[in-house]
Parts: sequence; structure tokens; C-alpha cells
Amino acid sequence: MSTSATAGRRSVLGSKDRVKTAVAAALGTSVENYDFIAYGTASALYFGAVFFPESDRFVGTLLSFATLAVGFVMRPLGGAVGGYFADKFGRKPVLVTAMIVMGTATFLIGLLPTFEQVGVLAPVLLVIIRMVQGLAFGAEWGGAITMAYEHAPWHRRGMFAAIPQSGNPLGIGPGQRRVRLQ
Repeated sequence: MSTSATAGRRSVLGSKDRVKTAVAAALGTSVENYDFIAYGTASALYFGAVFFPESDRFVGTLLSFATLAVGFVMRPLGGAVGGYFADKFGRKPVLVTAMIVMGTATFLIGLLPTFEQVGVLAPVLLVIIRMVQGLAFGAEWGGAITMAYEHAPWHRRGMFAAIPQSGNPLGIGPGQRRVRLQ
């Protein structure tokens, strides 16, 4: 079989690792979503008092939710930047880098000093790290969908591109618990 015939057959049947790629993309997306949901829970319960103690309790909670929103706002930019680098260097290195950046940013949030320790620098650092998390999430999510799509059989690309989306409820599910507010 000629090289062009082999390439044509691969695009019709998809890669031999198509299922593995789609499942890995879904698992990566679930980890990223879990990070976002854990942050949202912490925003609601703790971050207002820790990073915005000078504010009224209600305003502090709103400000902590604003830091949550910053991550969501950065996602499309992360998708664009991640897509550019994925086209240039390959999808897998960008996906791995995005997951490492997301995990590192989550870890750094846990190490942040409080408002009482460093003043206004604490919420500023929190917003910067949230921006980095949003960029990483956007790069991972867009790359995961594209990678699943590219490895899929020609006639099932839509279904394979949807598989990473199953990571959303998987990542959100463990983070949902009933919490009693006092």
C-alpha cells in the first residue's frame, strides 16, 4: 500500500489509539474540572474571610466569587494560546504542560499568604494564579477535544470529540457535597 493510501485509510478508521486517547482526554478534563469545583467551594466558604477580611461578609464572598470568574474569563484565551502551541509543538506536550501548570497553580493557592500576613498582595496573587489556572484549563480542554477528534474514525469524529466532555460531570461529581453553612 502506498503512503498516501495508508494515510487515507488511517483518516477513515482513525488511529489505533483512538479509544485510549478519548478516555485519557476525558480523565484529564475531569481532573481540571475537579480543581475548578474545589476552588468554587473554597470561594464560597473560606476565601472571603481569608483574602477580603476588611470587607463586609457578603461583599467578601462576592469578591472571592469574582476571583472564581477570572478563571472562567481566561479559558477562551487559554484555548487560543494552547491551540497555537499545539499546532506548533504537538498536542500531547501542550496537554501535559497544561495539566502540570494547573496542578502547580492549585498547589500555589494552598500556599498563598492571607490578607492579614501581606495585605492587598494576597488577593492580587490569588487573581494572578487564577488567571494562570484559567489559561491552563482552556489549553487542556480545547486540546483534549481536538486530540480526540483527530484520532477518531472519520464517520465518528463528532462522538469522539464529545467524549472529553464526559469529564465535566466526572470532575464535578466528587466535589458536590451538602455543606451546612452556619
